[in-house]
Amino acid sequence: MAWQQDQQWLWQQILAGASVASSATEMVHAGHLPVDARLAIYAGGYRLRLLECMRAAFPLLQSALGDPLFDRFALDYLDAHPSQSYTLHDLGAGFAGHLEQTRPTNPEDDGDWVDFMIALARFERVLSEVYDGPGDEHETPNVLQLASSLRLLSLSHPVHESLRAHQRQEPVSVVSAKPLYLAVVRQSFRVSVEPITATEFALLQRAATDALDRVLIEVRGGVGEAGLERWLHRMRERGIIVGEHWRG
Repeated sequence: MAWQQDQQWLWQQILAGASVASSATEMVHAGHLPVDARLAIYAGGYRLRLLECMRAAFPLLQSALGDPLFDRFALDYLDAHPSQSYTLHDLGAGFAGHLEQTRPTNPEDDGDWVDFMIALARFERVLSEVYDGPGDEHETPNVLQLASSLRLLSLSHPVHESLRAHQRQEPVSVVSAKPLYLAVVRQSFRVSVEPITATEFALLQRAATDALDRVLIEVRGGVGEAGLERWLHRMRERGIIVGEHWRG
């Protein structure tokens, strides 16, 4: 149908933000502004709305970079990855990957600064995904299992310190590189960030792809029954493992 073709054409023009093809003059006749000027209003407003969404999704990164540089990176990302989803929640899903792919290749550039920004973007995206993702608020499983909201992160910088600074309404600044392992979970509809050891990260990562029972048996073999109980208590208290009973 002609209206569907017109709608698709209009959408492509808004996404591209480009000048209007000559055939556009045949589609719109009314008004005092040229067709390309009217379309530019739509395209500019659309990009501004997407930029506002990126700022809301990455407040830590925006604080660390400053508004002008953050906007530049965000607009570059939006140009390279136009929104394809019906929900704006998916908008920033590839932002950290885009920053990684477009990072400076000059060896004289401050690689530590770049690594920190990428780690910060990854961290903020996971916070958003855990907040909007599945959870265990409505029902406690009978058998022990990993929390359905659990996300594991291995990062180059202690970016959770940036979150604390932001919560204190302090500016986010670059922190020195230091390996960080995190378990991000949602409890009672609140996202919590739990630092864990490298060993715990490896065990939980295996439990996510293999079976929690096997991992618990391995832990018991290393630290004994009492050690396992203490570790399980800590994991359950932090919401990383949920449930009432272990089949082991």
